[in-house]
Amino acid sequence: MKPTSDRASKRGRAGALLLLMLLVLSFLLTACSGGAETPKEQKSHVLNGIATVDEKYTKDMNPFSSTANPGVSSLIYEPLIFTNIMDNSLTPWLASGYSFSKDLGTLTLTLRKGVMWSDGIPFTANDVLFTFRLLKKYPSMDVNNLWAYLANVEAPDQYTVVLSFARPYPPLLWSVGKTTPVPEHVFSRVADPRPGHFINESPVGTGPYLLKSFDPYLVQYVKNTRYWQADKAQISEVRFHVLKNNNEAWEGVASGRYDWSGIFPSGDINATYVKKDPAHNHYWFAPYANLMLFVNHERAPFNILPIRQAISLALDRERMFKDAEGGYEPVASPTAVVLPGHKKFLDPQYANLKFSRDLDQAKSLLAAQGYRAGADGILQSSLGTRLSFNLVVPADWSDWVEVCKIIQDNLKAVGIEVKLNGLSVQKYYEARSLGDFDMLLGTTTPSPHPFYMYDMLLNSSQVPPVGEAAVSNYERWRDAETNELLNQYAGTIDPKVQQQALNGLQRIMVEKLPAIPLLYAAMWFEYNDKRFTGWPNEKNPYASAQVTDSDNIMVILNLKPVS
Repeated sequence: MKPTSDRASKRGRAGALLLLMLLVLSFLLTACSGGAETPKEQKSHVLNGIATVDEKYTKDMNPFSSTANPGVSSLIYEPLIFTNIMDNSLTPWLASGYSFSKDLGTLTLTLRKGVMWSDGIPFTANDVLFTFRLLKKYPSMDVNNLWAYLANVEAPDQYTVVLSFARPYPPLLWSVGKTTPVPEHVFSRVADPRPGHFINESPVGTGPYLLKSFDPYLVQYVKNTRYWQADKAQISEVRFHVLKNNNEAWEGVASGRYDWSGIFPSGDINATYVKKDPAHNHYWFAPYANLMLFVNHERAPFNILPIRQAISLALDRERMFKDAEGGYEPVASPTAVVLPGHKKFLDPQYANLKFSRDLDQAKSLLAAQGYRAGADGILQSSLGTRLSFNLVVPADWSDWVEVCKIIQDNLKAVGIEVKLNGLSVQKYYEARSLGDFDMLLGTTTPSPHPFYMYDMLLNSSQVPPVGEAAVSNYERWRDAETNELLNQYAGTIDPKVQQQALNGLQRIMVEKLPAIPLLYAAMWFEYNDKRFTGWPNEKNPYASAQVTDSDNIMVILNLKPVS
């Protein structure tokens, strides 16, 4: 048996040698061809974005939650109509069209056919109807206040939804459009869908991506193969990272490790970021809201116009722009219209209007109100009441704190004492909503049109009773003329009549100064186009581009991998 075994052994060794030679030849051929990637590698295009810094996420896939994880209300759940807040342009989405009745009493949505939920169930009008009724049943989830204006919602067929207004209110289109329908066949089985009660562990949506995995420091999404416009989703995986601190974030962004971020720059961004890779490292810090000094009209003397005017005249906004915000957030328009994005809505008479600092005029206005300097230099009334106020700001928002220090210094120059009250972010939001402040630094809500900004900033109907939380109009402005102008705009779709109302609202801001504009709030956006092209920018502002904004769906679907 030994010879037979020996021959068998030799044949085995020969076969092994032949296999080895074939493998080596295969390797050499691959090397000579330039190291071609496998099909899987060729098709794998991973987008890495920095979602936030110095915190971690708790899993929350509930689209009705204000703390939902990044990507939930965009990549998984989609809007009915996409509105670009940069220029107010509309893009039909899950709704392929819409129309108002002649009396403006109803809004009809025509839904897109052929859309599937990620579990394979067709998307229909029943899902939209269910979603709106869910918001009515649970008012805390109706964050856009839809049912303050809606009377009824019906679905006459599988692809039509009719919304009836309690009174004509065409501006509700934006809020209706950004509503993200949820699947009736999933949410109808949830006992309590409210945020804090329902995490939505395995979300089912219509969007281009599915949840792949969740970690407190990394949320990952992969392509939804059932997506209705799958050809546009050319990125195979989207990753939202949470980093420990700004230093780690900036190092990763500047080196190109991350494609997308929204970090407040430290120092000169051209030196710390662009210069590292001028061909691929870019940024666009577009103005998209206003940084405001809110004064509480329910606390004297802020209800007195000359006091508000004196405060505004004393402020050195250029110093805030250069020293506190690094030259990235320019001085705002006195009208609070966000420029240049909303320039077409600006009243021509205010085209060149700018804030100017005038300490002498500020002092004169205060003196005319009967205020005289006390022994410590602080102004006081004839009754001895000192002009001394607290200014609320989030303690950890360093640039805002610097703005407040400048305000403190500016107002001291005209005899007003300001005490900074730095709070945790949670306590700050509580103070803002409850009106527990004299003055407060904050922003207007980013919106696609000045009307929405004015409505949230100035509408008296948004002022709750004392002690109850406000969701907007934090300064608690009450003014009949303002309300009349807001109603004039909201009651028509005639652009001429609407512009007349907008002009009146701009005059209110300039002449009555209900809140004090300081600077434009920038949309922090850094991007690297080495791996992906198609990013929005100043020349092509097709969407706002903050990583965690719901607009990220439009950005991601416009990105193309570099071959």
